[in-house]
Amino acid sequence: MLIEGETTCQACKHDLMWYYFYQDEANKVFIKPNFRNKECATLVLANEDKTPKELKVHCHKHDCGYPNFFDVDYTKVKITK
Repeated sequence: MLIEGETTCQACKHDLMWYYFYQDEANKVFIKPNFRNKECATLVLANEDKTPKELKVHCHKHDCGYPNFFDVDYTKVKITK
């Protein structure tokens, strides 16, 4: 499963587009995408069903690099199964 979304850097207020690759039981084979304009998010905390609850993404702006932690809002993300 591929989850894509947007957040704002807490330090420099730069808009960040991110993606997270989640391999569930039903989806055994999936080619991990290579996005040039999106940052790969890292799992911080998972729900009971092992879907991501909290993610982290570093700001890619040249002089920032701030680690942004955020909860996944499933009403605002794009999910590809």
